[in-house]
Amino acid sequence: MTWHSRLILRLGESLKFEAKHAKGNLGQEEIESHSIVDQGGKVTGSVQYTEHMSIKAPFVQSLRVVQSNEVGSVVVDQRWNE
Repeated sequence: MTWHSRLILRLGESLKFEAKHAKGNLGQEEIESHSIVDQGGKVTGSVQYTEHMSIKAPFVQSLRVVQSNEVGSVVVDQRWNE
């Protein structure tokens, strides 16, 4: 299951990539920011997707996706490991 399939998008909405940056002294956390836009190009929400790799064994990768609507209320907040 991809992180995209965990989102709740209305008919006609799509994701628009905004930015990507790394955090941590070894860059072990990558964060992607996306806007949710409707067919007319109006922003209707936002998504933040995070991949975190532990720097100690057993090197577990933790993933998180947070989706917010246009007023900032959290719609989806899911975490899982791969």
